[in-house]
Amino acid sequence: MSPARRGLAPSRFDADQAAELAALVRANALVAVPLFANTLPFGFHFALALALAKQAAVPANYPRVIPWGDFAALDSLVKDAAISARAAVWYSSRAYAKRFAASHPPAESDDTWTLTFIPVTRYQPKWLFVKGSVRARIELGVPRPDDANDAIRFLADGSERCELFSDIPDQADELRNIIHPAAQIPVEVVRQGNQRRLDPAARPYRVLELFFFSAPGANVLRHDSRYFAIDLSRIGLPESAADAFATGIVIASPPRMPTPELDALHRAVTQYHTRMYAHADDPDAHRQESFAEATWLFNRLTRERHVTDTFGDEKQYARCLADHHAAPTLPGSETLTIMPRIE
Repeated sequence: MSPARRGLAPSRFDADQAAELAALVRANALVAVPLFANTLPFGFHFALALALAKQAAVPANYPRVIPWGDFAALDSLVKDAAISARAAVWYSSRAYAKRFAASHPPAESDDTWTLTFIPVTRYQPKWLFVKGSVRARIELGVPRPDDANDAIRFLADGSERCELFSDIPDQADELRNIIHPAAQIPVEVVRQGNQRRLDPAARPYRVLELFFFSAPGANVLRHDSRYFAIDLSRIGLPESAADAFATGIVIASPPRMPTPELDALHRAVTQYHTRMYAHADDPDAHRQESFAEATWLFNRLTRERHVTDTFGDEKQYARCLADHHAAPTLPGSETLTIMPRIE
């Protein structure tokens, strides 16, 4: 019986990526991932590594999916790991990792855990969207239509407020600090799904609505003629935003975990992500097709959650990974200490 989710043999890429995570299987690590395009493959390949080790099908309850930055879900994950004294592994921004550690101050006891943040990518904001037929207006009214600051300044003219809709509010908060100087009007971040998006006429002021989404929402809007995309790639992020966009793997390791074992986990997640992003950025279409299983799983999980934003094919998926990836910058890995909540 094939361990692949669709009943097909996993690609060579899938098998190689699963092999990179063998150290996590040997350590009996507890892994959870948020439902983003650049995080789900890690969960899938870990589940595949488990299946290959046991010569069985991928477990139905894998990968374990948790909301991004949800401290209650992380508490539950670490508690489950603490019960059996094994490492918990998840994705986080550096900012979230520091915040989580600060909310779990260590005690002077033998029960203190080590929390290691390992940067694997720097999330690159790519697109900001505005709804409506504004392309011609921008091209006629903006001296440099390819300049995001000029485009935002032009669009904000006549508006009293700007509402920035996003499913990644921490990163949107940092983007707000860039939009505000250009727009010169108050900018509020609105979580995706807020009812104000459905009833703009109810607002007693003229508002500019902007949209900043993770994948695949950004991918869907990019191909939707009702939305105009503003390229953010030329906007430099301030140093104060570095921790919000630095994305990495957190390893929460129990007391007395052998250093060689923790080092092996560190090497495994670093090598895994280096290879994944190199593969996604390869122009060879055959290599991009290696993401077929991850694309299928991502689309299935989003539909189960009644989300209609999905990827058309694995090439779109691979392109999305490459578009939003930049090499991690200094500082590198960071070690903190925490006290799990296991009551």
